[in-house]
Amino acid sequence: MNSILVKIFSLILLGALITGCSSAATPTEKPQSDSQPTAADPASTATTENTAPQGGPGNQPQTAPPYDWIDPNTTPPAGALYKLYDTPSRGANTQGSYLISLPASYETDTTRHYPVIYWLHGGFGYQSEAGQIAIPSFATAMTAGKMPETIIVVPQALPSGWYVNSKDGARPIEDVMIKDLVPHIDATYRTNADAKARGIEGMSMGGYGALHLGLKYPTIFGVISSVAPAIHENITDEPDIRTADTFFGDQTYFEANSPWGLVKNSSAAIVAANPTIRILGGSNDTGLEPSLIKFDQTLTAANIQHTWFEVQGAGHDYTEIYTKSPSDPYEFWKTAFEQAETAQSVMPGGSDSPPQNTAVPTFKDVVYASVSPTQKLDLYIPQGSGPFPVIISIHGGGFIAGDKSSPDAADQLLARGYAIAAIDYRLSGEALAPAQIQDVKTAVRFLRANAEQYNLNPDKFGAWGASAGGSLAALLGTSCGEAALEGAEMGNADQSSCIQAVLDWFGPTDFLQMDKQFAGTSCPANHDAADSPESKLVGAAIQTKPEAVKQVNSITYVSPKAPPFFIEHGTADCNVPPMQGQLLYDALSPAIGADKVTLTFLEGAGHGGAQFFEASNLEKVMAFLDKYLK
Repeated sequence: MNSILVKIFSLILLGALITGCSSAATPTEKPQSDSQPTAADPASTATTENTAPQGGPGNQPQTAPPYDWIDPNTTPPAGALYKLYDTPSRGANTQGSYLISLPASYETDTTRHYPVIYWLHGGFGYQSEAGQIAIPSFATAMTAGKMPETIIVVPQALPSGWYVNSKDGARPIEDVMIKDLVPHIDATYRTNADAKARGIEGMSMGGYGALHLGLKYPTIFGVISSVAPAIHENITDEPDIRTADTFFGDQTYFEANSPWGLVKNSSAAIVAANPTIRILGGSNDTGLEPSLIKFDQTLTAANIQHTWFEVQGAGHDYTEIYTKSPSDPYEFWKTAFEQAETAQSVMPGGSDSPPQNTAVPTFKDVVYASVSPTQKLDLYIPQGSGPFPVIISIHGGGFIAGDKSSPDAADQLLARGYAIAAIDYRLSGEALAPAQIQDVKTAVRFLRANAEQYNLNPDKFGAWGASAGGSLAALLGTSCGEAALEGAEMGNADQSSCIQAVLDWFGPTDFLQMDKQFAGTSCPANHDAADSPESKLVGAAIQTKPEAVKQVNSITYVSPKAPPFFIEHGTADCNVPPMQGQLLYDALSPAIGADKVTLTFLEGAGHGGAQFFEASNLEKVMAFLDKYLK
């Protein structure tokens, strides 16, 4: 009987998807639904957690829904769009769906970049149900001026996937969210890619997901709001039907991925990133309230800043919790996103964001290699006859985040007659080092091979990067001819990846010395931790991988053939020690001559910020580039 039901449901779902996808973003989409090995009746969609007053093991559905990656309901709520996106983390030719609501001014204010909230649906729910709740409520708050205009994304997640990669690897929902969806949203829409402008919220299982993803990736999600999260400490507190196909009854795996385990094992990284965290729960949600109170105490003991609100008279119901909240719940988003205006954009913990560019790419999403969908670049061509000198713009983000959407000082560079190639490269969540520098070098070779087509001067290439981008720019500059870093198999092996000038803004060089250089200061020393951005780049705690660290250290390759360098660092940088720049300067000066190396410390500047973009400082930068590239 069960097999017959499975076949019937599959035919119904297939028909719904094929019919519905005619109005979706990609009409050729095929249904994406995994088999359900444990459900007694996979055709049952049961009930949703987004509004149902469940709250604990009682009143739970006795059968699980299918594993849908695409919501078969393609009709979006008013003011929203139904979209599809590629999910390479699941394999080739797979896709997922999401709803997106763009702010009222999005089409008219075309130079503005907006904060984003990812809203996660609850267990046994779908994006279509969650969207009907979240999108209208946020739209009303924006219209009333209670919160800034914000992009709202409601992804379709597995109805019982917990936003955690399943233990057997068959359902990598976490990887899809982090590696596929977030980069897709940032690349497709005008988002403010600063972590402090990227929020995540969810209800029940979605609240668990908001805490899991937010606490595990605090440099991606700088604002975390968790509503009535289902954060029991023991796997037995949830029915097997809800957990079996993610955690497989393994308490150790359950603990490691739970918010409790993340606080226990990653508190230093969370404290350093300092995300804005809010947890809301209803006093009548008796199945969860004791756990939420204890979790509040756990966060406090770990020195993780947060706010916890016990909403009197509310149960396990999102709308009720928001409505009965003693303070305006939307004020949280207003305050949090206002902080993004003064947050650093390159790595967590900084000062002012750089000014937004008005420049638009002349050629967008140019594919420079085919190993990964990430390997694309945007090319900006200035006015004039050319051929133009080229600035390779390498974004920051701790090697774990960021994209090519806003190259530093693009408007000024174009006005000065420079072409700009802003590149995306594989992040550490997709590939370990040296993949990042191999991508950068492959992009350089691609541009040289196509210099005539794009009116570029192949003999005048410079690199400009900040933070992680500065590290890669420096490594690109010193490692000319290093075969292990070339990635020559990715194309244009006959071309050189050497460059003629490097602008390094506060990039790390020797990871192994960073914590030592912060010793005795008020800055957190957490780069040696196994979950630091540097450790994630090499695949393990950096002190255990000295050879891998050495391979991506630009100082390793310093020689007389290195190009001129302009190195700049803020004295108040608490992410990358200013002495990292000094190390590079000390290595370069005797090799290429002190006259070809400039090291500047900006007094009081942090990890990026307004001082770097002041007209007087940018003029020094442009003079350096003009000297060696014109």
